[in-house]
Amino acid sequence: MIVISASNSLQSVVKGIQLGAEITFLKPLSPPLLHARISSSLEKKRLRDLEQLYLKSLERELEIASEIQMGFLPSELPTVAGWKIAAYFKAAREVAGDFYDAFLLQTEILF
Repeated sequence: MIVISASNSLQSVVKGIQLGAEITFLKPLSPPLLHARISSSLEKKRLRDLEQLYLKSLERELEIASEIQMGFLPSELPTVAGWKIAAYFKAAREVAGDFYDAFLLQTEILF
């Protein structure tokens, strides 16, 4: 929103900002200044839009990384008579650096 005020008071500028003005001009209006401020505002908007797209792409990459990481974890834990085995994995954020696995080993006692 652009406000052009006929009043030259600071109070009118403050009021325009409070109402949501991105740019407030006092009369007499300078067309080159108006053009420069509009161009600057449009560039800021373009950069904010790019930033939002980039953040969304990072979020998607983290989702994919999380899905891949969850695929590394065993879907079932081994069952061993007399033992109760349980595991719980929760990343502190979207992905984590720790993994676990569980599997049975064949053991032989050699003397």
